[in-house]
Amino acid sequence: MLDRSSRGFDVKVCPRCLKREPGAELRCPGDGGRLIDLGDGDPLIGAVVADRFLIVDLLAEGGMGRIYRGHQLSMDRAVALKVLKGPLADQARVDRLYREARSIAQLASPHTVRAFDFGHLAGGEMYLAMELLSGRSLEEIIESEAPLEAPRALRLIRQVCLSLAEAHEHGIIHRDIKPSNVMVEVHPSGEEHVKVLDFGLVKLTGGAESGSEATPWRHLSGTPQYMAPELWSAELGPPGPEADIYAVGIVLYKLLTGRGPFSASSAAGYMDRHLHDRPPRMDIRPESASLVADVQRIVDRCLAKRAADRWASAGDLKTAIDGILEKPDPHPRRTSPERTLSPRSFEHPAGLAKPRTSWMRAAAVMALLPISWCISEGLSCERARTAQPPTVLWIESAPPGASVLIDGKPIGAKTPIELRGLIAHRALQISVQRPGHAPAGVELSLVPGVEQRTRLELDPEERR
Repeated sequence: MLDRSSRGFDVKVCPRCLKREPGAELRCPGDGGRLIDLGDGDPLIGAVVADRFLIVDLLAEGGMGRIYRGHQLSMDRAVALKVLKGPLADQARVDRLYREARSIAQLASPHTVRAFDFGHLAGGEMYLAMELLSGRSLEEIIESEAPLEAPRALRLIRQVCLSLAEAHEHGIIHRDIKPSNVMVEVHPSGEEHVKVLDFGLVKLTGGAESGSEATPWRHLSGTPQYMAPELWSAELGPPGPEADIYAVGIVLYKLLTGRGPFSASSAAGYMDRHLHDRPPRMDIRPESASLVADVQRIVDRCLAKRAADRWASAGDLKTAIDGILEKPDPHPRRTSPERTLSPRSFEHPAGLAKPRTSWMRAAAVMALLPISWCISEGLSCERARTAQPPTVLWIESAPPGASVLIDGKPIGAKTPIELRGLIAHRALQISVQRPGHAPAGVELSLVPGVEQRTRLELDPEERR
């Protein structure tokens, strides 16, 4: 293990021969393989798990464990590794990770995070290897963009339902649906693609655990803001798929209003409101009158106090949403230009944990530049100017992972990044910054319809 305490430069590793190279080398001098930057500050970084996964960097840390960015050596692909803290001392945490691995393994929906492997580290800690996602969580979207227009909110929730519908068909109840457990990736076409995460609190029905709760109800199986009445009171019977429907309804409510239907300062306060209070009617963004009424009916039924008054499964809720989205709008409105920047290479751990620093927020990806920024700085989006072909701009740095600034303003994303759909009317100042390195920049004039690339070299700052 290389002593990191005395180095003032980055360390890279070759995923083929596992040889480490200090400095700014991009290729392994032995076999020519692409070198991967290693993080620091954690004893597991640089270790190889089960002869298959190289631990590259620490992405996030939570109460149960840590999320690492890893590299699957046999498949040459990036993965997320969820590692429990400490050896097998807390059986409840072990059981939760085991349930998550077993549940995900049964599911094949493109809207559910994929699991690749499950096992133990040399020190006894358990790990779960999953796909590494790019994008933002619904929580981040709500914080930065809510209230959303109803059609967009419904399209996002529809994809959540597609994931849950398959889970419900397999007798799996998620029980922790919330905005931070739903990731949204943006495809190059600009289409938003949803992935549901964290199946660690699932209840399995009709199987080995059907006679009792995998997690007792009195242990708060979920997050209080999103827990259905039956999760609070055993007298209401065991929770079924309707508990997920309730949580989905609250997420939809927040997408449409920017806030939840209930607020409280304690779990007991949320319990009282979920059991007894009626959600206030939503004041959502102006849409056609018929759409507002349809969306309100969707939310009202999702948040019914009695489970029997909600949809029986996520598949039924999806069918209801499809019926609304397929209706022609009797009063179509001209909308503002949609943002079409497409993110690339932004990594998010497929699990629930808080990031260790503000710049490495879980799923901290700025998928799209704000429209107001585009207009004020001389840029407009592709859909606003369909007469001109779009421009594609790739920004790379050596080493990667540098924060990107355009005209001195951070865009909330790191290199490498692809900006798609921009049309420029003047030169842009592109700069990148990375801790421990001197900033670098360049002035570019974007040419419509031309893919342009810029690579900026960051020199390590001299140690004082």
